[in-house]
Amino acid sequence: MSRIIILGSMHDDPSGEARLHRSLKDVVATLDVPLKFIAFEWAQATYTELASKRVEAQGRLRSEIPRLNQNFIDRFANTLGYEPDLHHDVVPGSQLIWMLNGSVRDDICGGDDQRLADRAISVKIANLNSWLLPKIPNWADLSEDELLAITTHIYTEESMRLANISEPDNGLVRSIKAGRDSHMFDKLQPALSELKGRAQLGVIIVGTAHLANIPGSLYSLCVGTGFTVERRWPHEQ
Repeated sequence: MSRIIILGSMHDDPSGEARLHRSLKDVVATLDVPLKFIAFEWAQATYTELASKRVEAQGRLRSEIPRLNQNFIDRFANTLGYEPDLHHDVVPGSQLIWMLNGSVRDDICGGDDQRLADRAISVKIANLNSWLLPKIPNWADLSEDELLAITTHIYTEESMRLANISEPDNGLVRSIKAGRDSHMFDKLQPALSELKGRAQLGVIIVGTAHLANIPGSLYSLCVGTGFTVERRWPHEQ
């Protein structure tokens, strides 16, 4: 029977890429069905643009938060659109689906805003200053390994919190109302049609909030197709 596995990602987590890489390799190695597709919560042009701006993000981080150590700066800057990096050496040859292609808000090719990369870097730095670093009062005194370890712990705790909420958070509600989840689901339709009646696997990598089991989320839409759907939160990977 065909299966869909949805891997949740924490978009700002410096350890997120290693976790996803490990989890995806495990999925491919342990399931006795071929991987038909891997789908990302990105528009292809946007990912390409953001990935090219990682060095610029490093420079801004050094300038705006000079007490951060260099290793953390490098790893945090690499979270700019990191999820699609995985296909290069894990599942070469599999069909890639860019679920936000054509989404005006998210696709550089679909809108007029050519400053998306600048905005993305600014949002990441704002989240770092307002959400992560305040949770680590002595962050400037920690070693590189200590800072990364406590950061990973914080994102793991956040993943567990999101997995246990009974009501959707505001970000997911906005996503559903704006049609983001339904747009991604529509982009999956051709590949899902090809899965029917076959023993194949589809992997979807999406922001953790979209794994919530509420009407309109990408997870709930996939469950409604009748496929066997498994979700893996970051803390389960």
